[in-house]
Amino acid sequence: MEQRLGKPLKSSHDFEALRAFMLAQTNEHLSTSTLRRIWTYTEGNTVPRESSLDLLSRCIGYRNWIDFETNHPINSDIESSAVTFAEHLSTKDIEPNEIIGLSWLPNRHILIQYCGEDLFKVVKSENSKLQEGNTFYCSLFILHEPLLISKLQQGIRTIDLFQLGKRGGLTEIKRHLGKKVK
Repeated sequence: MEQRLGKPLKSSHDFEALRAFMLAQTNEHLSTSTLRRIWTYTEGNTVPRESSLDLLSRCIGYRNWIDFETNHPINSDIESSAVTFAEHLSTKDIEPNEIIGLSWLPNRHILIQYCGEDLFKVVKSENSKLQEGNTFYCSLFILHEPLLISKLQQGIRTIDLFQLGKRGGLTEIKRHLGKKVK
């Protein structure tokens, strides 16, 4: 965006110029306060809405954020395989009946109870398609990676595979007593 605008975003005036540029390009706008937060020029929630990312992507010639992520040259050298050193939590380290908190974007949170043998039960859900009482199988939770669960049971319906946190992965894994996995 800074390349397209022709200058770095360093002052309030620069964000006003960006706002005007976006309006001219798309006939839509974001508030200058939102733009400042996205660029961490001011403090606040720096996790932008997908609609904001879509608008920014359209400004520089992409259909939406997914199109930008998929087709921008900066992303073309991403390896398809890699060793990860991310913090993780394995079921071999969890005790039966232990409660685990998981979060992912945008603003999704669940509390799950370990039932043993890789089986979990959802005990609390906020803004998620998973609901209280759902059960699923999973053996490994990796911070900042999407979570793939199997045999999701929602009432009489069974979903063989289900992915959480497709973009950005799990943003938080919290064990019982509030102990976070970093």
